[in-house]
Amino acid sequence: MPVVMTYAGDLNDGLVDKYLGDSKAVIGDHAEQITVGQLGCVIGTHSGPGAIVISFAANEA
Repeated sequence: MPVVMTYAGDLNDGLVDKYLGDSKAVIGDHAEQITVGQLGCVIGTHSGPGAIVISFAANEA
């Protein structure tokens, strides 16, 4: 199923790569299939800097 990760911080600061590396036991070799983007300002304001959101949607059968 499609998986998207959004991050409330600088996407080039290395923390996204660290998170994906630390999560290898859960995501296996699928890190390259996860779409990564910038967290929006409304959610980011309430969650604070450094927040990570993982979203997924099941495919309709």
